[in-house]
Amino acid sequence: SNYVKLQDANRDVERLLNNRRNNKLFTHMVGYICKLEHGQQKGLHFHFILFFDGAKVRRDEYIADQIGKYWRDVIAPMRGAYYTSNRHKKEMMSGLYGKFTALGIGMVHHADTEAIANLFYVISYLCKVDQFLKMKESSKAKTLRMGQAPKKRNRRAGRPRSTSHLNFEMK
Repeated sequence: SNYVKLQDANRDVERLLNNRRNNKLFTHMVGYICKLEHGQQKGLHFHFILFFDGAKVRRDEYIADQIGKYWRDVIAPMRGAYYTSNRHKKEMMSGLYGKFTALGIGMVHHADTEAIANLFYVISYLCKVDQFLKMKESSKAKTLRMGQAPKKRNRRAGRPRSTSHLNFEMK
């Protein structure tokens, strides 16, 4: 069945976002956009754009697939599924996916204006107002979430120590 309750969907995405700090898959993630949508065939589902530090991460297809499997098998077992467009970059560029020939996924170099424009197109398409779910006013459901990766905890907890009190002069 494609029927997932809104409460369960929100609990799943909160769990995924809360687990980022302790999951090695997200070690070099620097930000995200998450959009909740509803389709007649798919029911409630999320679209994610995850941003990673390109200086530290390679093999985006593999990482996207691992995150998808984590969603399917750990976060939403028995009801989760995933699709990653990273897996089909070559087909997208060759035009096999129709209008989606503009590639803005994978490594986007800061000087690659075409890839940056494609990425902004994908983001603006994802965030279109007419695509938003119509929720009841009393609902606290978030349909669009954006954020940065949680900061790593400081390993040197406690009061900073000063060594100035150890300075003394030998005679």
